Amino acid sequence: MPRCTFCGKDYEIPRGLTEVDVFGKVRHYCSSKCRKNLRLGRDPRRTKWTDTFHLKKKKALDKESEKAEQAKKTE
Repeated sequence: MPRCTFCGKDYEIPRGLTEVDVFGKVRHYCSSKCRKNLRLGRDPRRTKWTDTFHLKKKKALDKESEKAEQAKKTE
């Protein structure tokens, strides 16, 4: 099962688009929406509907909770 280069979601083989550039780099897209957003130069970490955005957000929340726990321990 390929994983979309932009949004990070898995998709079935008959769907999506596989693109190979001149240098041999393979990019998988689950939809034209993902392909267009990547070509426009959008950052998946700032696009709210992508899995990458939610992973980044979760990591940030985990770091904040760790800092809060450490602050409570030092008091």
